[in-house]
Amino acid sequence: MDVHIQRIKKTQTILENNGWEALVASSPSNFFYFTGSWLDSHERLQAIVPV
Repeated sequence: MDVHIQRIKKTQTILENNGWEALVASSPSNFFYFTGSWLDSHERLQAIVPV
């Protein structure tokens, strides 16, 4: 399984166990951690990890 998919699944489990509905990853390093895609500084993409 892809490392990024594993990270998302682990995060979803942690979120669910703590009663959270989602996580918003907006910094370039957090976006890269979950997607494997690096953002240029002029881009403002966000990743939402739902439970």
